[in-house]
Amino acid sequence: MTMKIDTAAIAAAYANLQVLGNNIANSNTVGFKSSTFQDILGQSIGSATTQNFTQGSINVELNKPLDVAIKGNGFFKVMPMNDPTNPGAPPIKSGPPVYTRDGQFSINANGYLTDKAGNYVMGMQGNNEGPIKIPATNPAEASSTGSIDLNLDSSASVIPSTSSFSSTDSSTYNYRSQSTIYDSKGGASTITSYFVKTSATSWDVYSANNTNASTPSKDLTLNFAANGQLASASAWSTDSAGTAIQTPISQSTDAQGNPLITSAFSAAPGVSYTLDNPTQYSTSFSADNKVNGNQSGTMVGVEIGSDGTIIPTYDAAGLNKPKPLARTLDLYMFQNQSGLEQINANQWVETKQSGAPTATPVGSKGAGTLQANATEGSNVNITTAMIDLLSAQRAFQSISQVVNTESEALQSIVQMGR
Repeated sequence: MTMKIDTAAIAAAYANLQVLGNNIANSNTVGFKSSTFQDILGQSIGSATTQNFTQGSINVELNKPLDVAIKGNGFFKVMPMNDPTNPGAPPIKSGPPVYTRDGQFSINANGYLTDKAGNYVMGMQGNNEGPIKIPATNPAEASSTGSIDLNLDSSASVIPSTSSFSSTDSSTYNYRSQSTIYDSKGGASTITSYFVKTSATSWDVYSANNTNASTPSKDLTLNFAANGQLASASAWSTDSAGTAIQTPISQSTDAQGNPLITSAFSAAPGVSYTLDNPTQYSTSFSADNKVNGNQSGTMVGVEIGSDGTIIPTYDAAGLNKPKPLARTLDLYMFQNQSGLEQINANQWVETKQSGAPTATPVGSKGAGTLQANATEGSNVNITTAMIDLLSAQRAFQSISQVVNTESEALQSIVQMGR
């Protein structure tokens, strides 16, 4: 009976050494969680080992925008998948899902976000789960809206009415500004706006397109009050007989209560321009033109937000405002994460004890947040682990000595019986 107990004790001591050795060996493994062995005789080795899911250190990884660290609770979900046989079809599941804290991601040849082992990173689009695909190209987008942040210098000279406007004669206008617009195929053209002061408080605005050789057209008249704020505006067009028609433009207000007008330039068909709080102050002329639309482009980078949004950027010319993907990088939560089964140094699978995972938006319902350009290090305290290892080694040696002594005593008893 004594030998049986001592044998169990030495097995437990050896298991403790294995657990501590594994902790130390993975002290530099991204997303690794240390384990503790509870030395209770009669308990199986597996059930005696518990994992510590406390936060590991956050290590910044320069020039690695796809590396993501979890700060708080939750796991990434990755799925073994095979490439589809039909172009454009989604990947095909080839194994059970795996959960990890290792956020060292990359983009594979088919444009999907994957982990180091090539597993596909899963994300959510509403209630729909699937692999995260980042388009390699961005299609051309036709310009549709523009804005001009405009100030006209009140000290500018009035252009005499006898001077007919000409885009080639700078004496017939006070200022000009330019912007670029794009068609549905990404073709670019330059819109030039000309500003002509016709009285102390009035300005005419002409526009021209570099792809159109016709004479620039008069599109707007802006009238200002004595305080420099916009008083009224009107749009110009021509009827079928070529007669100029002036139409008042209704004003609205922006969020700050400033006057706002929306109109079109004949040189930029299909584009609606907004002038938000145009002014006539005694400061330098300024016209900050912004027009949407862009040429087609190739992906040059990806940004992952702290809330799980994924925003690719492209090298397309134009006002290419990055748009987040519809599918987000969510975190997966378990009611009992201690019940997960570890299958690798930093990978786990669900069990009956862990319960089923719940896809949870980053930063909500107890889920942590994300930090891009970073990874979560192991939560092993190497100093403490080394001290524990030395203590466990002494315990193992002591128990081994007891077993050796008992073995020698048994041999002596057997010899005495002879």
